[in-house]
Amino acid sequence: MLSGYAKTHPGFPVTSNLSSETMNRLAEGIRLYRLNPEAKLIVSGGVVGRRGGPVAGFMADFLRQQGVPRED
Repeated sequence: MLSGYAKTHPGFPVTSNLSSETMNRLAEGIRLYRLNPEAKLIVSGGVVGRRGGPVAGFMADFLRQQGVPRED
């Protein structure tokens, strides 16, 4: 899944860091993943500003919080 946009908000939930476009893509990815349990999710995204981490890292955190195992 390609990311949209993200910001860094330290101390806030991961959902506060991800744009609505990114959240929509994640929701669809989770929906498809649950329809096909053998699937793997691959996230991709740039870096959030000069000091932020990769958007893909925020996306992966969100997926794990939604019950997607790290290995998937």
